[in-house]
Amino acid sequence: IQVKKGKKVAPQVPKVDPAKLAAWKRDIESKADIEIYTVKKNDTLYSIANGDEDLIRIIMAYNDLQTVDLEVGQQLKIPVEKASGN
Repeated sequence: IQVKKGKKVAPQVPKVDPAKLAAWKRDIESKADIEIYTVKKNDTLYSIANGDEDLIRIIMAYNDLQTVDLEVGQQLKIPVEKASGN
């Protein structure tokens, strides 16, 4: 998250053609398992992604998030490395 003049600026998620987004999600799913994460009090995308800005962008795009704002109880799909043997 960039800071400009004391204000937080949410990372912008580029608009993606729905067909390309669907293909991208299939590609992710072929390489990763998808876990459902339920947002808890004080969670942020930064904390959920352990500070990995690329993962923040992936989570935002994968869940069609337009902002970094989360709600307690919200469920997010998180791509994680496939367990060995899959």
